[in-house]
Amino acid sequence: MVRWDDLPPECSEAKESEPIESTIIEEEQKFAALLKKAEEMVPKIVEKRGMSGDTLAFLHFTHGFDPETVAGIVDVPREMMKQYHENLERERAASRSSQKKQIISIQ
Repeated sequence: MVRWDDLPPECSEAKESEPIESTIIEEEQKFAALLKKAEEMVPKIVEKRGMSGDTLAFLHFTHGFDPETVAGIVDVPREMMKQYHENLERERAASRSSQKKQIISIQ
């Protein structure tokens, strides 16, 4: 157990963190702004691109609208969600395969 008087000096110099309430309010405001933006953009993009798993992936990767948010705005058939998850897994696999891994030894 660590006592408050045993803390290193940098801990006593740290500024106080924001109250939790203000952080929660800020996050709620960010979400409301994202939802408002989604309500404006999603129908236009779906009309232009059509509803597909690729469109869901585009909305997620490009604009940050997760499929559940999109489904709250426009009708997303269940098979589209399946296509989205397949697309997401392809993206993950491509990302993993493009990583350059290097073994580092520390002596």
